[in-house]
Amino acid sequence: MAMKAARPGSTPAPQGGTWFNDLICEAESTAPLSVNETLARAMTGRFIDEMRERSVHCLLRRAPPAIEKRAAAYRAQCRWIEQTIPSDLMILIDSAGPQDGKVKQACRSYMYWNVALDLHRLTAMGALIKARKLDFHECAIAIVSEHALHRLFQRLNTIDHRAVLRELNPGIQVLFWLNAGLLSAKFSPVLTPTPSGVLVFRYAEPEEEEAPFVAVTWISDERMRESPAKLSAVQEARAERGVLGVIDEGFLVISEERLARSRDIATNDERALFELFRPSAGRARQRGQ
Repeated sequence: MAMKAARPGSTPAPQGGTWFNDLICEAESTAPLSVNETLARAMTGRFIDEMRERSVHCLLRRAPPAIEKRAAAYRAQCRWIEQTIPSDLMILIDSAGPQDGKVKQACRSYMYWNVALDLHRLTAMGALIKARKLDFHECAIAIVSEHALHRLFQRLNTIDHRAVLRELNPGIQVLFWLNAGLLSAKFSPVLTPTPSGVLVFRYAEPEEEEAPFVAVTWISDERMRESPAKLSAVQEARAERGVLGVIDEGFLVISEERLARSRDIATNDERALFELFRPSAGRARQRGQ
């Protein structure tokens, strides 16, 4: 996307060639910023267009280099994916085992954003490269709806796409690490904490959507102050790098720590399992009655 020409006497925009640079320069004025719903919708549209342009470049990337030796081929394939996914699209990179490729049990995980050509939403993709067979597995993990992006721009009161990604990415990472347990339980909705709010995901059946979790909106901590029980549960889940499952009785905090502790509880002991996953505020209220 072409950058606007600099006005005479103005400070040149930082290099990078994207519309974000111009917007960031404008945001540095002394006038207070106020992002209403109309501006948030416009920002979302431009944000998606920019992310889509970067996604197309990923689709057009060359095939990974053909290398016969397995260890060298593993290292080359990892370098290939990291060099072809723009930094703005990358959500996380995680490794298991030595990354020289000599240990066959080693693997490398990736999460990155993809944008469909005809849809105004983001899709978080997960990919896994295994050193043993150099398998490359890719699947959709979560979708962030256009409405959720509107709310992020509006409630964060920002026109900087980086602020939106800084809010989104940590929540998507948590969902990635817990998705196996969440899929088996099929909680809906699932509240996934972000640094200053929470993404609200609904569960989607395979025939309904390309990903099992769809973020329908984003709620800031500030707006949750009207519901102290919800905010307290969100803060507890955030501290444990977990999520909240919503049930008729309230919330359940689902984290790796609590899932590990649940292995010591019999599966038919529903009361003990409920107490384990219930937020501490809920247990305190029960004791006070």
